[in-house]
Amino acid sequence: TLFVGLWVTFSWWCWWYGGSFGARSMIEYLPLMGLAIAMLLQVASKKHILLAIPIYILIAGLTYLSEIFTNFYSRGIIHSDSMSKELFWEQMTSDDYVKNYNELLDPPDYEKAKRNEEF
Repeated sequence: TLFVGLWVTFSWWCWWYGGSFGARSMIEYLPLMGLAIAMLLQVASKKHILLAIPIYILIAGLTYLSEIFTNFYSRGIIHSDSMSKELFWEQMTSDDYVKNYNELLDPPDYEKAKRNEEF
């Protein structure tokens, strides 16, 4: 049922969800994901501490990365729907707007998206 829920959630024509950061439509799944992570940590800790340490480091690193991205988004450095791969990688090397920010934006074609056409 999880996969059906994911499929339905991301089948909307506006798969980028019109200007939010992250997959806000997945908020209902957070308790399930939290329980899965807690179970993973519990099993890894019981098996051997050396197995649990990399998992704790990975979770801490991903949490820190999420904080960085959230900060960038709240400052407008990460664009809500027009972020291109080129702009993303240039922004990750800078703590402020890159000089060619507007040139590197790649706005989506909403009409083509509604018709399910590639753009």
